[in-house]
Amino acid sequence: MRDENNNEEDLKLDNSYNQESYFDDHILKARKKEARIFAQKIIKSLKINEAPVNLREVISHVQKDFNLVVIPDTLSKNISGIIVKLTELEQEFFVIGFNANDPWCRRRFSIGHEIAHLLFNTLCDKRESGNSEREKECEFFSAELLMPKSILKNDFSKIRNIPELSKKYLVSSAAMSIKISNDSLLK
Repeated sequence: MRDENNNEEDLKLDNSYNQESYFDDHILKARKKEARIFAQKIIKSLKINEAPVNLREVISHVQKDFNLVVIPDTLSKNISGIIVKLTELEQEFFVIGFNANDPWCRRRFSIGHEIAHLLFNTLCDKRESGNSEREKECEFFSAELLMPKSILKNDFSKIRNIPELSKKYLVSSAAMSIKISNDSLLK
């Protein structure tokens, strides 16, 4: 129960942080953790213990729970991947399209990202920006799926060369750099 005798000073927010960004950051951290755990469960259930992660195995695993088709498409330059939910005769199925014009490492990341949208049931709409929490959550999922921390940590202790690690994991050097940083492997 709130004391009605509190003065206005007591009711003001602490200005040392922006309230919206504070809560957004905490929600995003929770989602990052959930996304990583979700990806780690798939890695564990498929008994993957070395790079590169076989994306076809992952897709087959997801297809056990969802009617899913993954197809290459010639999407616009600004679109790397898309997931569409279709309903036909009261059955739903999903189509992941990836940009066939992108480099293979980008295609792999896009497929992982769209799988995250499917698993988290966060299909996007046109109003959502690429920097939304949903999009970031899917990026963390895809990064953990393709570069599992448990495997990467071991490989990074032996191979400290980002381009070489990127080739081993079939990801871009930029994605590998970000993952190494996010996993605090440089410490």
